[in-house]
Amino acid sequence: MMHNQSSAIRTTVSLEPDVFRALERAVAEGRFDATRRAGAGRRPSAFKLAINEALRRGLRESPAIAPTKIELPSFDMGAALVDLTKALSLATELDDQDIIAKLRAGK
Repeated sequence: MMHNQSSAIRTTVSLEPDVFRALERAVAEGRFDATRRAGAGRRPSAFKLAINEALRRGLRESPAIAPTKIELPSFDMGAALVDLTKALSLATELDDQDIIAKLRAGK
């Protein structure tokens, strides 16, 4: 279903800098058809045409990607060697000791 500019939906899109530059390059290289009319004799900007055409191509050409099920091995590690009821406190204490050792070593 094609829409002309007069029936197009206006929206704001935030483009990341690399995407913006790639679209600018594509427009400058003439990779998009700039001959479409926007109704009532108006002509949409080349940049708008490029965005729409890039979206059309991407949506048409990109097959749906099915999620891949990944199975990782698991191992029985036996009983815990330390009391894990205060595991977060233990982790914090170990991190603190590591930071203190690095500071003393001048790292």
